Amino acid sequence: MLEDTTAGDLSFYHFAVLRQALEVIALFLGKPYLGYVLQQIEVENPDEVVKVINFIQP
Repeated sequence: MLEDTTAGDLSFYHFAVLRQALEVIALFLGKPYLGYVLQQIEVENPDEVVKVINFIQP
C-alpha cells in the first residue's frame, strides 16, 4: 500500500494515520480531545483542522 503512494499524493490512509497518532498522543497526555495536541504544537485553527480530519475519514 505504501509503495503506491507518491510524494504529494494524500489519501484516506494518511488522514486515518494522522488521526490515530493525534488520538494516541492526546490520550497519553490525559486529554480526551485530539485538538489539544494541535493546540500544543501551535497549529492555526485547530478546531477547523479537526473538522477536516473528521470529514475526510472514510
